[in-house]
Amino acid sequence: MVVFLTATVKGQTKKEVLETAAYTIEYETDWTLDVSGKMNTLFLLFSKAEQDDFFAENINLVMQDLKGLNMTMKSYIDLSENQIKTMVKNSKLIKSEAIGSKYMMVWSGEMGGQELKFKQYFFMKDEKAYVLSLTTLLTTYDEYIGAGDKILNSFKLKE
Repeated sequence: MVVFLTATVKGQTKKEVLETAAYTIEYETDWTLDVSGKMNTLFLLFSKAEQDDFFAENINLVMQDLKGLNMTMKSYIDLSENQIKTMVKNSKLIKSEAIGSKYMMVWSGEMGGQELKFKQYFFMKDEKAYVLSLTTLLTTYDEYIGAGDKILNSFKLKE
C-alpha cells in the first residue's frame, strides 16, 4: 500500500510524503513523483523543469534482493565501487564512507553521453539492498545538492 500525505508549514514550501510498507520519504511539491517502476525503480522524483532543460535531475530508489548471497554492506559496497570503475566511462569516485548503518558514495562519470554526478545512500535490511540516488548533471550538482540532501536525508526504512 502506498500513502501520499501533504503538509504545509507556515512560510515554507508544501511537502509531500511517500509512505509504503517498507519506507517513507519527504519531498517538496515542486518535485514530480513517478511510481510506475520505470528503470526498475521503486520511485523516481524529478526536479522542476528549468527553461531549456534537457536533463531532469532526479532522486530514485532501487532495491536488490540479496537473499542467499550472504552479502555484507562492505561486500556490496566493494561490488558497487568496482562496477562504477569498470562500467562507467570516465568514472571518478569522490567520496565513499560509512555513516552509521548506511553507506554514502559520491561519484561522477559519463552515462548516455552526459557527464553526471551522483550522491548515493546504501541501506541493507532483510537481505535486501536499497540504493537511494541523487542524479544531476556534473555542472548542476552544486545547484541541486541542498534540496537533494533534504530529500535524501528524509528517507527512512521502516522497522
